[in-house]
Amino acid sequence: MKIIKWILFISLIIFGFSFFQKDKMPDRNEIVPQLLQDPIQKGTKQAPFEVEKNGVAYIITPLYNYELNGLIVSYNHSDSWWDYYHRKWDDFLNIKDICVVWGENIKSGVYQKMKFTSGSWTCYFKSDSREEWVKCRDDNLSNNHLLADDPIIEKAVLAARKGDQIRLKGFLAAYSKKDGTFTRGTSISRTDKGNHACETIFLTDFQILKTANQGWRFAFDLSKYLIIGCLLLSVISLFKKKNKSLTIPDSILVNKLKTITEFSELTLYKDITIYHHTKNYLIPLMLLDIKRGIYLFEIKDWSYDDLKNSKIQKAENQSASKDTLSYQRSQNIIDKKFNEITHHDSVPIFNY
Repeated sequence: MKIIKWILFISLIIFGFSFFQKDKMPDRNEIVPQLLQDPIQKGTKQAPFEVEKNGVAYIITPLYNYELNGLIVSYNHSDSWWDYYHRKWDDFLNIKDICVVWGENIKSGVYQKMKFTSGSWTCYFKSDSREEWVKCRDDNLSNNHLLADDPIIEKAVLAARKGDQIRLKGFLAAYSKKDGTFTRGTSISRTDKGNHACETIFLTDFQILKTANQGWRFAFDLSKYLIIGCLLLSVISLFKKKNKSLTIPDSILVNKLKTITEFSELTLYKDITIYHHTKNYLIPLMLLDIKRGIYLFEIKDWSYDDLKNSKIQKAENQSASKDTLSYQRSQNIIDKKFNEITHHDSVPIFNY
């Protein structure tokens, strides 16, 4: 658990720093030249066509060919948990809204000093500076409802984040559900304002020209998942049955025997198991004396009354009890096993 706490602590620090850096706007010298251009809008002869997504049929009515190079300053995922409207209307085609700036808003650097946010349909922008507010050009900024039925294009769109420089191509289009229960139009001018000033674009191509803050994004995502993982492990550990092992200190006898072995040729062994056919014999404590033989110590449970008048002494061979290492048959098996190892016969065995 200690290492989990350290990972969690470090991850929280990284998460905090990266949270404020991952969406940082690029400097002016990092902007690609294409973003200084105005969008290209041309007439189209493309007839209305039908697409289907998630079992819902839509009619796309292209109005213009459209190409836009821009810097993403804000966005809204249409499948976000707070975006109630897209789910209510079965609008699976509008996968994401992106608010972008280009041209004069790039050249003046105002994009770095304005605050941008996105709602379900709208891009909001504000500034604490009157000077910067005046610099901001409404006609060099747009909120774009992006429509896509191509999985490759959709993947590229969903990967785009704040600070990324993008190029998109497609149709400025109106679209509706085939059953007629839902219709949305599009702006066809960069100078209009209000509720109908957003561009609705059916995409035929989408590219990220330059990705921003890759290192900080990686740090943010990694620390986020590490935090979640650490918290889950911590919760699981609360319900996990803990195996508490009791460490019993050595007895006075064991400590005495250990001391003796340090200054003699005696060797002390603890918790040895001897296997013979289907049976096994546990020897809690064994002292090997190469000159005299083997000393076996076994543990028995006695009451205080049993112990108060007891004394340590050599146990005689006990042929009537099987619950002891002093039992003659047990002695013979231990003797046989030891002889197989040492190649000696009849090693004396003493029981305590």
